Amino acid sequence: MTALIIIIALLTLLMLIPLGVRVSYGSAGLEVYASAWRLYRLRLCPPKPKDEQPTEADVGKEEKPKKSFSLDFTLDEWLELAKAAMRALRRFKNGITFGLIKLHCLISAQDPYDAVVRYNAINAFIGSAIPFFESDFIVKNRDILVDLDLQSGKSAFEAEVEASIRVGRLVGIALAVGFKFVQLLAVNRIHRIRERKAHNGKQQIERNDAVNNGEHQEPC
Repeated sequence: MTALIIIIALLTLLMLIPLGVRVSYGSAGLEVYASAWRLYRLRLCPPKPKDEQPTEADVGKEEKPKKSFSLDFTLDEWLELAKAAMRALRRFKNGITFGLIKLHCLISAQDPYDAVVRYNAINAFIGSAIPFFESDFIVKNRDILVDLDLQSGKSAFEAEVEASIRVGRLVGIALAVGFKFVQLLAVNRIHRIRERKAHNGKQQIERNDAVNNGEHQEPC
């Protein structure tokens, strides 16, 4: 019984530890850092490369290229994930302080009409998100910039969030957002697998048609 009480007390203290979290996404990819009491800083993503000295047996071996993992989410999927994060934050809003909220977006598309629609959707989302954050949380600094590009046909964005939160609330938010993230990732991968199968099937039909047309051609 005493051991159980000690374990519960330790878990309670652990959940009350204040943590600092910095999440950024840009040209360097996704980066996540965590800190405790502003004293200890740990990089969570991407993990640090192993600093191993090559041995004599490894000198002659060829290095295998490392597989890279890309989320490859669409803009609509990122918006849906952001909305899920906002819903989770609303449940655990007490005790969360944002040191920085940064979002730089360059909206574009192959069709200028689609670019304008996405640009309006992003501005509508930001217009509803800013009052939400500033009314329910302490926001010390924010840097929001949304621009429209009708020429390049390729969207780009950079985002960074710095927040301080206790472990217990962070676990709850991570579970809520993580579930939505896994759901979106699964749908995204299934959609791309179907696209590849449809593309391969189309190529196979074209090859079969070419062979059949060649067989039916009369010899000169």
